[in-house]
Amino acid sequence: MVIKLDFYKLFSILTRFFSFLTPHLLLILIFILNLILRKKFIGILTILLFSSSAFASYILIPMNTEQQNHLKAYGIAYWALTENVEVDWLLNYKGGSFAIKYIKAIQDECNIRGVSFDVIADAQYTAILNQIADPQKNMDIAKLEKAPKIAVYSPKSKAPWDDAVTLVLTYAEIPYDVIYDSEIMDDKLLLYDWLAPSS
Repeated sequence: MVIKLDFYKLFSILTRFFSFLTPHLLLILIFILNLILRKKFIGILTILLFSSSAFASYILIPMNTEQQNHLKAYGIAYWALTENVEVDWLLNYKGGSFAIKYIKAIQDECNIRGVSFDVIADAQYTAILNQIADPQKNMDIAKLEKAPKIAVYSPKSKAPWDDAVTLVLTYAEIPYDVIYDSEIMDDKLLLYDWLAPSS
């Protein structure tokens, strides 16, 4: 007996349970499931359904010459942190790349902001981590978990384009507050994780 499933219904169900998959991988999975269901290989189906880690992937944001917009790339890393998504900062790997667990919203944001990126398989990322762990390589990994609250020490009269620091942060789409002497006297400095001097 051939099991028939409506394609769109199957796509909707799998989208819910395999939300981490790219649409391309999801379509491949549906095709394989369709073949399996037709041939009634229930054992293989079970293995596929419970081996979802094989389809896991990462967004790799290079920071070397492959990157077309370095400042916006820093903004993507910051934005991911504000969305409670951890970011791996791969120090000295491709210029200090960022790696983020694949989420379609982050991929979309990279496209919107013009940031270069690659979607890589979990096995590829493991190989990168092994390369970084090699003591012969001058590389390391820093796990970023929280978006820092940033303040820029600058007179309030200055416009963002009058100062290199605020200009860079504004372009990178990294939020910040401008504070000056009065805020420091009022102990407002304690509210921030990082203070940048104006240029």
